[in-house]
Amino acid sequence: MKTTFASRTKHLFACVVLLTAGLLASSCEREGNKIDSAGSNTISLNRVGGGGQDRIKSANPKKAKKLLKREKLTWVADITAPAERKDLLWSASSVVVKPGNDGRNNIVYITWHSNRQATNPSTAWGGAIDIVDMTGVPTLAGTYVSEEAKFNHALPVGQRLFLSATSAHCGGAVARIELGAEGKEIIGAGHVALIGFPGNSVNAVAPYDGKLVAVSGYKGTYATFDADMEPMEYDYFKPAANLITPLTETLDGFGGKYVIAENGHAYVLYDAGEGAVIADMDGNEIKTGVHLASARKFTETYNENTGEWELSGEQSDRFGKHTMAVKGNHAYVACGKNGLIGVDLTTGAKFHSQNLMTVGLCIHENRLFAVTGMGLRVYDIMEDGSLELYAFEVESYDETTGAPVSEKPAGIETPVRHSPNFVTYDPVSGYIYVAYGQSGVRVYKFTPEEPEIGIDMGGSVLWAPENLPGYYAWGEIFSIDDPADFELTFDRETYYNNGTYYPRTGRNKLLDDHKNFDGYRFFNGEKKLTKYTWKSELDADGRPVSEDGRTILEAMDDVAAVRLGEGWRMPTEEEWKELLALVQETSSVDGRTGVLFKAENGNELFLPQTGYYGWRNTLYWTDSCYYWSASLSTKTSYNKWEGRDMPGGECQAPATFGQMNNIWCTEAKAVCMVAPLNGRAPYMHLHDRCCGMSIRPVKDKK
Repeated sequence: MKTTFASRTKHLFACVVLLTAGLLASSCEREGNKIDSAGSNTISLNRVGGGGQDRIKSANPKKAKKLLKREKLTWVADITAPAERKDLLWSASSVVVKPGNDGRNNIVYITWHSNRQATNPSTAWGGAIDIVDMTGVPTLAGTYVSEEAKFNHALPVGQRLFLSATSAHCGGAVARIELGAEGKEIIGAGHVALIGFPGNSVNAVAPYDGKLVAVSGYKGTYATFDADMEPMEYDYFKPAANLITPLTETLDGFGGKYVIAENGHAYVLYDAGEGAVIADMDGNEIKTGVHLASARKFTETYNENTGEWELSGEQSDRFGKHTMAVKGNHAYVACGKNGLIGVDLTTGAKFHSQNLMTVGLCIHENRLFAVTGMGLRVYDIMEDGSLELYAFEVESYDETTGAPVSEKPAGIETPVRHSPNFVTYDPVSGYIYVAYGQSGVRVYKFTPEEPEIGIDMGGSVLWAPENLPGYYAWGEIFSIDDPADFELTFDRETYYNNGTYYPRTGRNKLLDDHKNFDGYRFFNGEKKLTKYTWKSELDADGRPVSEDGRTILEAMDDVAAVRLGEGWRMPTEEEWKELLALVQETSSVDGRTGVLFKAENGNELFLPQTGYYGWRNTLYWTDSCYYWSASLSTKTSYNKWEGRDMPGGECQAPATFGQMNNIWCTEAKAVCMVAPLNGRAPYMHLHDRCCGMSIRPVKDKK
């Protein structure tokens, strides 16, 4: 719902709260960053030198392998947290790219905050900023540490950084940092000014209309201010004495999360208890009705009367990090445990929703980068704002080449990916930076697209050089290796490995048996399946007659089409027969035994032995090759129960029927290719559709 409210003037705010310090002797005064001689309006950043380079682990980009599937990313580097100081546990909160990077100088800044609840400011407070040179082999140029503030977010503006911060002495503040000419050092680190703010913490800053706009969290608000304003403390008791231009009054339950500038506008994201709200600088609000929810925890509350920090009385799910990204009239909101939503900024209507936990977001051109409960995920943005999955982070990568060595999507709350906080993309280097809390920062890049991939064996299609990883039932797109709620998007439709895809069982594929039709997507408890079906009677020539007009898998049910895109699909029975007509021999490639096909044009195609999954998810006939085709079996055979020839065949009775003997299912069988590797030539066969087999994708020749 979209509403409008007038600017309110009660309890107006403004300010500058500067923290006392004195850890470094070096200092420098610049115009617009005046230094108080007594040091009462400054914070110190202590540069930590020596021994820091071992915090960066990176791959050799020259050895990075090209992959066959476009949903893969290449790992570039890990940047771990600074050394613990006074029992602080550092958590990476954001990453920003230096303006003006040109490929010869790629500088990024990482903000950190202490990951302890602040019951004792002298031991449990701290913030840090890393300056990292990503040109060539990543190098740590410098680390600066404060024991008086936490840093939540950074905004680079020219030769300055504005750090959204939480002050141990007075709550919300924005640190204004002056950078050296190359951006690799902080000038005047011993006396860094902070622009104070009402509220417990400033969570984000963005440029707007020649000024800056900041948003603060619990007991917070949002407001614009001049980037060159002089440091001064915020006066809670004399609001009129403050300088910042208010855009809303201070609210105890405000819950400001993020602010972003786009297309000459600035948008604030907050949740005051009634769901996420998007507010612009003209006073317009869009109420999404979806709460911003994170893990339940206490929040740190600054008491302006006593000047002390306290923990809130009870835990809440409203105190986590959340971000927003905007492209044109479309806003994408990371709602934490409540997933990702898309909102039309002109109408307030929601046009996209998915239930995967999402925290960090950013957009570059037509791609949305999201850090989620399944790690980094990259989406193509369609014209209508809907999203199609383009790439996703997997569980593990080769530390030498950066190539993925796992087919499973990444998980969080692990030593490698502690918590998803932030993501940003650098279009100059092509690097994607993900802040994973206590695990530090992981850096990725897109794997270069291969030219036309495929092996021409002289037939009508090109064959993929490798199998699609995993084993799949015929017509299903999830395997037993996919985690619960794993998602795949195809043709603007998102499918989840849960009860929405398997409505009869209400479960995911991991829990179901490949040999039993009980867990098969197209089984609904009857002896007849629900899609790709035959009539029970044959035609006049004794051939089966399709009941629903489908005898070849549709793209939405073709796992190769859904997972690979780019024209890849499962081969039909006829296309398999083209391959089986070629010269073939049993062979061994890279330690795997299989069948090698040789084409007249000199090309070769190797199919490794696979076996297939059946009863109780047991892998059978591991010394043979079993590969699905996209074709429903047209073969008829004698049905002893009916006393006549029928399509389909005899199969194991699902547990639903409460019997152990077999039944007849008219459309139970699909066509597969079998290569026994025992001296017998490969042949076409038929098998129960619920069994798990390998897939060798093909694509049409151009």
